[in-house]
Amino acid sequence: MRQLTLCLLLMVPLLLPGNAAAAFGGTTDGMIRHDGFIPLWWDADKGRVLAEISRFDTDLLYVVSLPTGVGSNDIGLDRGQLGGTRVVFFRRSGPRVLLVERNMAFRAQTDNPDERRAVEEAFAQSVLAGLEVIATEGEVALVDMTSYLKTDAYGVAQRLARLEEGSFKVDADRSAPDPDTLKSFSKNAVLEAWITLAGSKPGAQVASVVPTPNTITVKQRHQFIAAPEAGFALRAFHPRSGFFSRTYQDYAVTLEQRMRRHLLIRHRLEKADPDAALSDAVEPLVYYVDRGAPEPIRSALIEGASWWNAAFEAAGFRNAFQVRLLPEGADPLDIRYNVIQWVHRSTRGWSYGASIVDPRSGEIIKGHVSLGSLRVRQDLLIAQGLTAPFDADGDQGEAAREMALARLRQLSAHEVGHTLGLAHNFAASAVNDASVMDYPHPNVRLDGRGLVSLAGAYDVGIGEWDKLAIAYGYRVYPDAAAEAAGLANVLDEAQQQGLRFISDADVRGPATAHAGGHLWDNGADVLVRYAELLAVRERALARFSPAVLPPGRPLALLEEALVPVYLLHRFQAEAVTKLIGGVDYDYALKGESLGRGSSVAPERQRAALAALFDSLQPSVLRVPESLLPHLLPPAYGDGRTREYFAHRTANSFDRAAPARALTQLVTQMLLEPGRAQRLLQQRAADRTQLGLREMLVAYTDRLILPVSARESDPTGVESAWVALRELQRLALNAASDAVRAAALAQLQALPGALRRGEQAQQMAAEIRRFLEAPAAELLPERVTVPPGSPI
Repeated sequence: MRQLTLCLLLMVPLLLPGNAAAAFGGTTDGMIRHDGFIPLWWDADKGRVLAEISRFDTDLLYVVSLPTGVGSNDIGLDRGQLGGTRVVFFRRSGPRVLLVERNMAFRAQTDNPDERRAVEEAFAQSVLAGLEVIATEGEVALVDMTSYLKTDAYGVAQRLARLEEGSFKVDADRSAPDPDTLKSFSKNAVLEAWITLAGSKPGAQVASVVPTPNTITVKQRHQFIAAPEAGFALRAFHPRSGFFSRTYQDYAVTLEQRMRRHLLIRHRLEKADPDAALSDAVEPLVYYVDRGAPEPIRSALIEGASWWNAAFEAAGFRNAFQVRLLPEGADPLDIRYNVIQWVHRSTRGWSYGASIVDPRSGEIIKGHVSLGSLRVRQDLLIAQGLTAPFDADGDQGEAAREMALARLRQLSAHEVGHTLGLAHNFAASAVNDASVMDYPHPNVRLDGRGLVSLAGAYDVGIGEWDKLAIAYGYRVYPDAAAEAAGLANVLDEAQQQGLRFISDADVRGPATAHAGGHLWDNGADVLVRYAELLAVRERALARFSPAVLPPGRPLALLEEALVPVYLLHRFQAEAVTKLIGGVDYDYALKGESLGRGSSVAPERQRAALAALFDSLQPSVLRVPESLLPHLLPPAYGDGRTREYFAHRTANSFDRAAPARALTQLVTQMLLEPGRAQRLLQQRAADRTQLGLREMLVAYTDRLILPVSARESDPTGVESAWVALRELQRLALNAASDAVRAAALAQLQALPGALRRGEQAQQMAAEIRRFLEAPAAELLPERVTVPPGSPI
């Protein structure tokens, strides 16, 4: 009750009219004062924001964020988006006060002030603003914040320029502070401004979401936050702990020590009774769900986020993690609230779990989750496409709706996990889906009747890895020796259970080599699951019909529903591809009993190659003939979006387009230059291994040479041409001379093997033309494949 009363008092800023708060020799007469951590003044007559600065040369945390967004996932400037947390201080210099950012990348962690000064003076700092002093009163300086507030402090224009979405700059005449959001609480001050960016040649994404594309107006928020109180306990970082870290160079270490230091990122969470095995927290972690999320979404978000309480209980805390609805009138960017925010965009896109973190210690001050509102609709679309629930008997779509909500619960837990300090664990799906910090694909299967079942498509609750990770980050120990032993025991327990941690840098993109970490995959054995998923896809396509659409929808929307069903196995195919030339390894430290890095076994690589080639045969690629009459051009008032296949047949459905997209997806991954180089090297080290030449021969035999037998099949012909183009690209783009030579040699052997058929002869002529003068301009552009991530 005492805590609730304090929070209510802090929510109300002190608003005093100028004639009741005369100060600074009358300078502030007629202004409105907001009392708090940094007292703020609003000068309505001149449109100015003034701040009372009394803490000089004292560290503060500073965050710039976006209370309002642009609305495009591709641009990535969303409502509620946090910028990085910086350590700043105010320094008085005559008639100006400088806002200075400390350089936290280079430090001397020592009590010796001379060592610290030597590092501070060796590396540059950044002065973010020079503020004019309007008046003084004792040691307090009244400064004008207005000019700085009217800058593009968040870097919106830089982001747009980097994305080639136009050249924009701030129009000061159309930018102004927002007096309604001027607030100062007990531990932070908030200043906002409407920033208008004027530009030329706005890009397609800007034009799709901004009413007048050459004028973009967003709000930018500046928060000055009191540095946390002393007493936060640093915790040793380990690369297998599953936690994020802040890194810096420490110039005070001994010669034998590594200079690169890591600070484990976590919340401050203390036991009320440190000696009890299970204790209440001194201050529980409370997360608040955005009131803008409608039902049943709101309840799903609350339920999914609440799963984390089980992990904290396993770590020794009773009811230490709580989820509530955000109080009415509360600001989602208020420093006192950990928030799960519901964010709208024009297209489906990523969700994020961000935090305000003290760079000095790694302490999380505030967690802030942004969940894209359109993702749940994509899951619903997938579920409806798999089950075709809208038949003559009416709406049978309850299972599809439940699958979409189940995914939303999991997504809420996933993004909250990031704000607790946890990184992605893309190796978890191989061990009974051991973590919500993996990217899960719907675990759909065929039931006993051979029908697609959505039951258990997404797990409920957090996994065993999540419990161990929270134990590593938050379990309380009586002393340093017990903590060191306890943390080592957590890592040992994970190893004993077969739980591994493999994260983004080793997994994202076709160029990565790790064979055990994948996005959006399922199953302990990726090859077994690949076969299962292909069987689900085959059954779903056989039953695919207008029954996948709810009543009253334009029939032309059938293609939008077809795309994720046709490409259902795309991510599992990526996991299979990574077995080829794949390497297995862990984030091991010297002295730990973990296996060394090793190549995937030869028989497994060859099995993966065969599975991929089997899945690119015309019988798998072909869209069912019975479906073609229903795939109509867009209805009047609608149009194709990027969620559709790329067509080359004007408005009519291009029956070769799905095969073109799927073949390109797989062959582009398979012929990735880094993978080709690994195949060369692993064969040189082990003559039993799959080598690049063996792979390329099988590639042309299975995917290109059969074009002669596919003359009357547009699907097969298109697939063969795509496979050829990717082989040509490998010959052009390989960084290694040996890889380039191998690709060219395989191309040189092809014309003689392509002996009969019109398409075969055209292909042979195209290859000869290419070999005479290999050049990228001889190749058509790759088609744009409909996006898969995020689902």
